[in-house]
Amino acid sequence: MNKKILPALGLLLLLAGILSGCSSSSIRATNWTDLTVDNGVVYAADLQHVVALNAETGEQIWIYPRDGESLREIFYNVALFDGTVLAVSFEPGGGLPPRPPNGVLRALSAADGQTVWADRVARSGDFAAAGAASDGLLVIGNSNGQVYAFRTQTGAEAWSFTTGGRVWASPLILDSAVYVASLDHKLYAIDLQTGQQRWVFQADGAILAPPLALDGRLYIGAFDNRVYALHQEDGTPAWPAPFEGEGWFWAQPSTDGTTIYAADVNGVVYALDAESGAPRWEVPARLEEPVRLKPLLSADNSFLLVGSDLGTLFALDAADGHLLWSIQGGGKQGQLASLVIHDDVVYLTRLYSEHSVEALRVSREGGETLWQYPPVQSE
Repeated sequence: MNKKILPALGLLLLLAGILSGCSSSSIRATNWTDLTVDNGVVYAADLQHVVALNAETGEQIWIYPRDGESLREIFYNVALFDGTVLAVSFEPGGGLPPRPPNGVLRALSAADGQTVWADRVARSGDFAAAGAASDGLLVIGNSNGQVYAFRTQTGAEAWSFTTGGRVWASPLILDSAVYVASLDHKLYAIDLQTGQQRWVFQADGAILAPPLALDGRLYIGAFDNRVYALHQEDGTPAWPAPFEGEGWFWAQPSTDGTTIYAADVNGVVYALDAESGAPRWEVPARLEEPVRLKPLLSADNSFLLVGSDLGTLFALDAADGHLLWSIQGGGKQGQLASLVIHDDVVYLTRLYSEHSVEALRVSREGGETLWQYPPVQSE
């Protein structure tokens, strides 16, 4: 089978699994790696390791597990809090006696990668997305339908909250509330300190990404082809009606403060008025490749970067959606797994590629590779 088709096929199979309601052991969200950037350092997962890299050069600062060490885990998500890197991994099941698969949380020192604490309690599911931290608590969802809060200093569990479906989205923490999306079609507002529900909103399809917050509103897409705007304080609708797109919305939207940019899984990108939900582009942008990642705005808000599951990076004019340029993926380039933008540099992770982490300088004219990790080995 053509390697370029595999990521798209994988996405289609995953979507079918979501709709059919199959168990988390037969279909999982953890096919993609993640990264975050802070204070000149890139922290990334590449399935086998968590690495800290110099953001300017790509030079390795530390790696976990250390070279020569091996853990029976798959590392796919990272998050930062209080000078600590949260490494999210998955420990496959099996063995004798049979052991269920297990999501593992591990806090590593951001300075040197040493273990601060580790949570290895069997939870009959994996942590499919990175957590969020505030006020001494780390909050993270699990594919078993639970949302957990852990003490950031010790890893001790503070509370848990039960949803009606798998939780594949990172939580959004604002002030004293946590907003959590679930595959049960609901967005929950939970008290950060107590874990008690404040309100719940129900869509007509699964919600797989955290909401976008802007001026007291929450914007979120769902697998019912809709983008919703909600009042943050009570979850009531803020638009006269939700926006109706052409396909399911997986990714979190983006905004420049007045416009909401959203991409559906078919690769159709929309620009919506933040106040009313009305389209701002004459026609949506059609990329003709599957999209799961959040669109990213450039530092000056003049263009939009969209990564496809086939590995292509597109740049669109933010004013009208016209294509400015694209960098093709596929083959040795692999699949785009995550994107983060800092100033004029985009940092990304890839799967099925010779390089798991990459940095590119981008402008309206194009993109230029700055470094790749692991670096090219000279012959």
